Amino acid sequence: MTKLHIPTKESVEFRQLIDNMKKLDGVKLADAIPKDLYQPRLWRGMLSFATNYILYFSALVAIAYAPHWSLYLPLFLVAGLGGWGLFCVAHDCGHHSFSRSKRLNYAIGHISLIPLLYPFHGWRHMHNMHHANTNSFEMDTDWRPVMRVQYDRMSLWEKFVYHSTRSWAFWLGTVNYQRHSGFRPSMFAKMEARNEVRRSILFNAIVAAIAFPTLIYFTGISGFFLYFLGPWVGIHAWFSLTTMMHHISNETPFLTKDHWTMNGSRLLLTTDYMYPRWLLFLTNYITVHTAHHVAPIIPHYNLMKAQSALKEAYPDMLRIKPLTVKDVWHVIRNCHLYDPVSGYYESFGQHQSHPEAGINKPPQQDNKATLTRLTTPALIIKALSVISPVLAGRKATDIFANTRSLIKKPPKDVLPLGAQRFTISGVPGISHGYVWGKEGKTILLVHGWGANSSSMYSFTRVLRQRGFRVAAFDAPAHGISPGTMTTLTEFQNAIMAVIATLGNVVGVVAHSLGGIAATGAIAKLQQENRSLPAIRALALISAPATLPAVIDRWQRQAVPLSPPVAEVMRAELWQRNGVPVEHWNIPELSQRMNTEILLMHDKNDTTVPVCEAEVIGNQIPDVEPELTQGLGHIRILADNHVLQRVAGFMEQVCQDDTGFEADEQVQVKAL
Repeated sequence: MTKLHIPTKESVEFRQLIDNMKKLDGVKLADAIPKDLYQPRLWRGMLSFATNYILYFSALVAIAYAPHWSLYLPLFLVAGLGGWGLFCVAHDCGHHSFSRSKRLNYAIGHISLIPLLYPFHGWRHMHNMHHANTNSFEMDTDWRPVMRVQYDRMSLWEKFVYHSTRSWAFWLGTVNYQRHSGFRPSMFAKMEARNEVRRSILFNAIVAAIAFPTLIYFTGISGFFLYFLGPWVGIHAWFSLTTMMHHISNETPFLTKDHWTMNGSRLLLTTDYMYPRWLLFLTNYITVHTAHHVAPIIPHYNLMKAQSALKEAYPDMLRIKPLTVKDVWHVIRNCHLYDPVSGYYESFGQHQSHPEAGINKPPQQDNKATLTRLTTPALIIKALSVISPVLAGRKATDIFANTRSLIKKPPKDVLPLGAQRFTISGVPGISHGYVWGKEGKTILLVHGWGANSSSMYSFTRVLRQRGFRVAAFDAPAHGISPGTMTTLTEFQNAIMAVIATLGNVVGVVAHSLGGIAATGAIAKLQQENRSLPAIRALALISAPATLPAVIDRWQRQAVPLSPPVAEVMRAELWQRNGVPVEHWNIPELSQRMNTEILLMHDKNDTTVPVCEAEVIGNQIPDVEPELTQGLGHIRILADNHVLQRVAGFMEQVCQDDTGFEADEQVQVKAL
């Protein structure tokens, strides 16, 4: 799915919110909070821990002696209140605000979550992702809405879960969250995090293996429902209500990356609901939430004072109100789906078409051959998703990473006319590339995903005519290079190794997804201050703006994925690449470069739509897309106008020797 400029119609309220967010740019919000409020008092944390466990067990005793079954539900909610308070203690432990001892925090955190049987580290790592992306439409992990077009593509079961937990069964919303975050180590990129989650799962498994048989032995199967499952649902009712109301309302929208800011998300996209004092105490002040987002290290018993300090420093910016039944009713009746027109919410029944948002148009058939070839994998993914979203997500990642989907057999290693081979070191599986010319300033040609160096040969003649040495190579798992799967990180690292080998690369011409890899390589080289001549020019031909846009379009057109499977796929890509998929973003990567950019794209490109070039041009100063007509995604590489424009750009930028050190003459090794 291409990048959407949403909301398409900004209301006065939305504009005011964005203006307030801009006022916070560069501000250190936490400086408004007195430093003594950051210091934990262990005895005070233990008081909350003990109080909530006493409340929880007292409710269980009351259930055992209840004279009538009609008292079970209110007692479940009382036990749930105690369990929710314990969750809030674990919440402090996860943020290291319970004590300054990591071991004690982790121990208390695990013990506090026993009533929920919630793996502590699974929750902790997922929750940290929420803090880094609060109310981000692309990245938040808590209560993030979907657009109607996404909802319509869900399976019947997925629709039922989403619809019910956003409306009549909102009190079970966090059950699904616990299932996703607590028991999926593969969600997390770092091995240390995955191992911690596995240890937490093992801890809960041991507790369950001891507690459940014991409970059933002494109380029967009814005891399992009365003393565990009922209170467990009660905890989730408090959990769901609180977290839903923190971040869902018509005043706190989810924002796209065009509008989202870290400071704005911390101060302006959270509502503080003020309970009665006794309930604030039992819930460990978790609803005083803005101060917590500003400074998660503040212990819960200091949040009220921190809120007062922020309110004084930023008057009229905190959203503080009492929780009413009317507020809850409004959210579960109206705040269901993300509305790309207003940027706020629409209800399930508010079925409106927003053609100006560009989301209700049927997907174009970009490449019929590709779609035909991927029909069988799509069926495989659908079958695997019934068994396990994890297996389906990993298989989907394999399919996406496959570079041989169209051309199964690698080509023969034939030396191109007029070229010599040069050795490439530091990249497993890639032994050599091709170079035209023996000395001088070098232009590197980078092919697209699933292609090979031969797709870029048309540029060699025009660049040689301008006096450049020209080099090309086959990326990992492309062309003559062995393998069938690779990652953008491996692609990027291969480009860096080729640049290091050649030694005097001053310009790069990159096509399609190779443009993202080339931008990442140049940004990384310049950021690391490598002792290489500056890469002055980058020509991007038919390049997508971001990897997430490529993934979304692939999911819509080739291999439709359910949201759980899509989440696993993104996590798997993060693990394989070592960076989140959002890292691969040409406008953001270009900010780390000191390189001039030429952007060329065809209006009729159905593989990478022209709006991708518009996104890049809109977000990079002084870069204006140069558009062709009727060439598509491939023929643009052989068009004489395009070839001459790229060569002229390279000559203009790279042949000017002002302030440019003489290049070393790098002799080519003939193999």
